[in-house]
Amino acid sequence: RSSDLVGCVWWLWDFVGLVRGWVDVWKSTLWNNVDTENMDMELKRFAKELKGITFSNLKVFKYIFSKIILIYVYLFYYK
Repeated sequence: RSSDLVGCVWWLWDFVGLVRGWVDVWKSTLWNNVDTENMDMELKRFAKELKGITFSNLKVFKYIFSKIILIYVYLFYYK
């Protein structure tokens, strides 16, 4: 069980880095150049990957999931 937890945390931190990287790219994009369809697709992929996590009570899981939801809300209002 503890080895599963370590593997999950390792994967989650990698995933946090991936999401932060995407957010940095999106932040540097001018509003006129925002590809909302691509952002929507990526956010759905991120959410789908997170749904498979069995340790959803971890703080890091809650952190990254809240970030994805927040970006998705911004995207919804932008469209």
